[in-house]
Amino acid sequence: ESLKPGPLPTCDKELLQEFCAQTLARLARAFVAHHQPAAQRQQRDILAALLKLHSADNNRPEVWKQLALALTCADLWLGTWAPPLPAAAEVSPEGGGSLPWTVRRELLALPVELLFCDRALPLDDARLRQAAAGSLLDACGTAFAELMDATEQGANAEKESQSALRALAQWLGALRK
Repeated sequence: ESLKPGPLPTCDKELLQEFCAQTLARLARAFVAHHQPAAQRQQRDILAALLKLHSADNNRPEVWKQLALALTCADLWLGTWAPPLPAAAEVSPEGGGSLPWTVRRELLALPVELLFCDRALPLDDARLRQAAAGSLLDACGTAFAELMDATEQGANAEKESQSALRALAQWLGALRK
């Protein structure tokens, strides 16, 4: 509830937003244990809506990065992770096309960080782990195209290019595993 209003005017309320986003990210690491199967998709969609709301304020990465982490964990647990749509794509219910580049880049980098680190995301179900790895493999073309196009993004082109290349290196490392 504290996350819904968006950016807030007081420091206390901003700190509460950060705490709530961190808590959601922590709980999403065990997403299926915290939500009944019938409610899981709805909870995932709430996370996506919160991310879209908070990603508009690119000055508050401490909130939207935690929400991106929570959404990525939920998608991996549900076996439904897919890369975010590029900016030029039509907006879908999954989000992506309407998200800023920095948020899309974070959504591309997180799965490879999480999937191969048991401490980060304990996917103890072999079927889920294989489905998540398969979705990464299926998404390579889209992810690589989005990350390679990053060299032409925005005023901080050099910084963005370096960040995109780091994410690309993570993807390549994940494919080797």
